[in-house]
Amino acid sequence: MQLCPDRVPAFAISEIALLASLTSADKGVAQLAAQSLRVIAQAERQANAPTNPGMSPEERSRRHPVYERMGDPNVIVVGKSNR
Repeated sequence: MQLCPDRVPAFAISEIALLASLTSADKGVAQLAAQSLRVIAQAERQANAPTNPGMSPEERSRRHPVYERMGDPNVIVVGKSNR
């Protein structure tokens, strides 16, 4: 991965879109967004991954476990069905 100081990192833009998708009325969309946030958290924790200068290590340490739990494939999503 490359970081360009003149551009917003792709992971940040993806994270914003996925967080908005969590509120979807479609359970499949919300579940896919949660799983994708989990993948982003895993990618950011890789040893050679660049760090986001806009986020403190404390913020990262709080955010990653939440994304891990939300996107856990063993968790069954329950909620209101629109059908």
